[in-house]
Amino acid sequence: ASIETLSQHLQGLEELCLYGCYKLTPSSIYSLSNPDMRLHRLNISGAYKIPTQVVRQGLITTHHDLLLFSNPNTFNGEMEKED
Repeated sequence: ASIETLSQHLQGLEELCLYGCYKLTPSSIYSLSNPDMRLHRLNISGAYKIPTQVVRQGLITTHHDLLLFSNPNTFNGEMEKED
């Protein structure tokens, strides 16, 4: 319900980090498909209940240039350092 409220009231939102939100459901992702959000970057790593297919169907069709991150280290434009 919180994600649905967010999508209705934060139009123009471009970046969203939902890292570790393991209680998210597919319906919460579908609520982010509001085209007024202008979502460009989304991090859903740790949201284990969200299949990739839901993201593709629910978000990519609305937000064509969406960058989906599954690694929190790269969300802020940083690259992982290899040892």
